Amino acid sequence: TDPQQPRTTYAADLKSGSLVRGYVPGMSDFWFCVKHHTVETGENVCPSIDRLGPYPTREDAQHALEKAEQRNEDWDNDPKWNDD
Repeated sequence: TDPQQPRTTYAADLKSGSLVRGYVPGMSDFWFCVKHHTVETGENVCPSIDRLGPYPTREDAQHALEKAEQRNEDWDNDPKWNDD
């Protein structure tokens, strides 16, 4: 893909429950790209398969992998989800 062209993104419209194609002005969500290990926002974000989020702040997005690791650990140790 052309790096100069904004990538097509989809955002959830919380009022209607539908997906909105493209960047939605006013959405200040931050994403963490697992491919590039960077925080992204706005129009030029990586495809959703490569992102974690959205997060309300840049700092929250910067800690996305730590948060995911902690959640995985919590679920691994949750007796309700234990397959043993």
